[in-house]
Amino acid sequence: MKSFVSGGACPVVRLCGCLLFLGLHPSAFSQDVAPATARVTVLHSFGPPVGAELDDARIPYAPLLLASDGMLYGLGSAGPSTSSRGGLYRCDLDGGNYELTLHFDDTDGRVPQSGLLEGTDGKFYGTAPFGNSAGKFGMVFSLEKNGSGYATLHSFTNTPDGANPSAGLIEGPQGFLYGVTEKGGTNQVGTVFRIAKDGSVHQVLYHFRSTGADGKRPFHTLILGDKGRLYGTTFSGGAMEGGTVFSVLPDGSDYHQLHSFGSTSLDGLSPSGPLLELGGFLYGTTSVGGQRGHGTVYRLRTDGSAYETLRRFQGPPLDGHSPYGRLVQSFDGQLYGTTLQGGAADVGTVYQWRVEDASYALAWSFAGSIVQGQLPQSGLIQGPSGELYGTTTGGGGFGSGTVYQFNPPVSISAQLRGAEWILEWPANGLNYQVMAADSLEGPDNWVDVGATVELNGHVHRARFPATLTSRFFRLQFSE
Repeated sequence: MKSFVSGGACPVVRLCGCLLFLGLHPSAFSQDVAPATARVTVLHSFGPPVGAELDDARIPYAPLLLASDGMLYGLGSAGPSTSSRGGLYRCDLDGGNYELTLHFDDTDGRVPQSGLLEGTDGKFYGTAPFGNSAGKFGMVFSLEKNGSGYATLHSFTNTPDGANPSAGLIEGPQGFLYGVTEKGGTNQVGTVFRIAKDGSVHQVLYHFRSTGADGKRPFHTLILGDKGRLYGTTFSGGAMEGGTVFSVLPDGSDYHQLHSFGSTSLDGLSPSGPLLELGGFLYGTTSVGGQRGHGTVYRLRTDGSAYETLRRFQGPPLDGHSPYGRLVQSFDGQLYGTTLQGGAADVGTVYQWRVEDASYALAWSFAGSIVQGQLPQSGLIQGPSGELYGTTTGGGGFGSGTVYQFNPPVSISAQLRGAEWILEWPANGLNYQVMAADSLEGPDNWVDVGATVELNGHVHRARFPATLTSRFFRLQFSE
């Protein structure tokens, strides 16, 4: 069963299921209003009791994938009880039609931790950091959306090809899949590799070095940048052993270390999520370091210049602690991410970075109530209507994590054009009515103004006649 809660700052007064946002008078020509209240909806709770009829995956470290068929797919790192190796699941965007489509067993990979890739051929590709005796150092696999056709494309042998691929895969030039191994290789500190989709070709592109100031232990998924280069991070290594940002060409040549973490006392340490390229910059997070050791958000140019720390997390109860997972840019242009801990109950947060004015906001604190979900580790992905989706590794109805939908806060602008008020706000996955009242003295004073809410791209717009007197308006969402 779905459940939701609303929370966050409301400019005038907080009301269940709505936002009271402004009083309008014709003498005002325009007004920008503070962000509206965000919302989290639990779509699925993982892990019925062991042996129950509805046995399930558990502890989803991996981010979700919104596939071409419109469904959400993900991997649980534990469960079901029949194998305890992990499982592939899928559900609709509202959590319906949930299905566990694959139980990893002794012949498959074990404990998948990274997200799936949907290839241009429609198949899913993924990695598992551990495997059976023949592939105990991990493997690359493929399968169909319904869980059938599982195939091992490559079993890692530690030396010389690498070990423990904890990151996901991306599709690059000539249809190759690109990834990293956390360990192994000729120097036992990780590799960058590529592999053909049928497994026929596997090639190590770069062996990280255990000496000097090179990075070690690449732990997160690569990205393919606009200039055709691969960009990634290492968890450790570098000049101060705090990790690095690196780039390399898809053929393995022209490797460059772009940044070495820990060069200053307030720098972040240990990169904790894949990079995001935006406007010529690479954005990322570190799990520790910064002013109080709670982690950072940083950016640098793709050539390694102009490195800066955008946010040093302050920790609970007013801020997050230990950012993990991917950053995502929402339809309103803002960046959203998650922290594993911190917030009001110290069980995780969703935070927002506003690119246009370089400002930070805590968008959501996960609650101490276990039912809501706790300890988000995978980051967020963008949904088709402005909503975001993520997973928690704890909490939920059975304590083994959740799939949740997050409706970001929205900022509302109001403009008077002729005899009409025009309201605009970015899509965030919710449907709204415009309600009005002449005073705030009673809960039953609100009436629907009958405004038609239109969607123009990713922006909602509502028009309604201006009155000669001041009135109060709010947006009210409906299920």
